[in-house]
Amino acid sequence: MVKNYRKNTIAELKNTIIDLKGKLAAVTQELAGYKSVRNQLYVSELEQENDYLRGKLEKYNAVIEKNDLRRYFRKPAERDRGR
Repeated sequence: MVKNYRKNTIAELKNTIIDLKGKLAAVTQELAGYKSVRNQLYVSELEQENDYLRGKLEKYNAVIEKNDLRRYFRKPAERDRGR
């Protein structure tokens, strides 16, 4: 009786493992396709945002230099040395 129970349990475990391996392979394949498309869209979006922010930073730096405001944007330790 114990041997029969073990055989059934082992057979069930094997079937479960095979089933889980199949599900894992399917999910992995689906995830790979999802990541590739999503990453392409996300990278493009980040590049656009990066260009926009760099342009904004250049404008801010130009205004700071034009109006001689650099002293207000120094670190506190640098401010003390400049006085």
